[in-house]
Amino acid sequence: MRRFCLDRRYFPTAPGIWILAFLAAGSAFPLSQAKELPFRTLAKKKGILFGSAIRARAIEEDPEYSKFAAKQFSILTPENDFKFDALHPEESRFDFTRADQVVAFAKKHRQLVRGHTLVWHNPEALPDWVKNPDRTPAELKKLLQNHIKSVLLHFSKTANGVVVSWDVINEAFDEEGNFRQDSIWARIEPDGFKFFSWVYRLSHRIAPKLKLYYNDYGIEAPGKKTEAVFRMMRRLKQAGVPIHGIGFQTHGSSGWNTDLSEFPGILKRFDKLGLRITISEMDYSIPTPATSTKDLEQQARIYAEALKACLSVNSCQAFITWGFTDRTLWEGNFKEGFGASTYLDSEMKPKPAFRALRRVLTKK
Repeated sequence: MRRFCLDRRYFPTAPGIWILAFLAAGSAFPLSQAKELPFRTLAKKKGILFGSAIRARAIEEDPEYSKFAAKQFSILTPENDFKFDALHPEESRFDFTRADQVVAFAKKHRQLVRGHTLVWHNPEALPDWVKNPDRTPAELKKLLQNHIKSVLLHFSKTANGVVVSWDVINEAFDEEGNFRQDSIWARIEPDGFKFFSWVYRLSHRIAPKLKLYYNDYGIEAPGKKTEAVFRMMRRLKQAGVPIHGIGFQTHGSSGWNTDLSEFPGILKRFDKLGLRITISEMDYSIPTPATSTKDLEQQARIYAEALKACLSVNSCQAFITWGFTDRTLWEGNFKEGFGASTYLDSEMKPKPAFRALRRVLTKK
């Protein structure tokens, strides 16, 4: 028995009604697949949420994309529409247009939303006005505080009960397990523990109902980075800092021999800290064009292993993939000649990974 309950406001006790509604709306899939229970229903039976990163523009412009997202998911992560540069393009101006589209879509289809992300070092996700090298640490702290406050208050007012969690800090450690000193935010406070404590306490004061997560990649296997993140989470919890969960991005690739054999054990270690767990950005890139049966079967196996790892711990709240179709594939850190990392191809046709995920969710 999993030790948490999903919000029944978003998961009615009569799922057959919703299944009929989904079928009436039609599907990009053949009829035999359209009759199958959607991922969100299967995942609910296992006690987790199932979702994907999505794009507001694709929801607006691509009916097949929108229909699949509406039918299949119980939780959504805005791929880019909640990031700093999207929401705060100018120092004196916020723009919530695209973000509010995602929230409206989620409300319409009785879905939840993960905020992603408040604090990220990546300069590509920061507007030029933030990156002014002449800013003092005090000025940076003030502008980040204003950004966090304004964003959290906006969604508290417009999306209460829909946006239920946030990746507050994203990817703060390098591969050697060091708090990133090349981050613009390290100029505010170079001590990682002090910086985390300030950001999470501030976020909790502003929006005390939200579940606050840390999110990172490359922590699915033992290593320096995994240990550094574990030590930081343990220290924060021991100090009473309001951090509630951790997101394991779980980006994989046959180009770097992804091994998830120790992933369940790692999740159990973080579970013992009292943290909620989310598989937050799952994908697996393979050589392109993706025509090799061997590569596609390997991709399916990794997807299944990641989902099984989530189901192996009671505190795993959600399994979220980083996109669901190669039609809108993110320009990630793929090796040259690799891609096709989702479980639907660019024509929205299921790959073996689609079936593998369903098998895990339907296994007794």
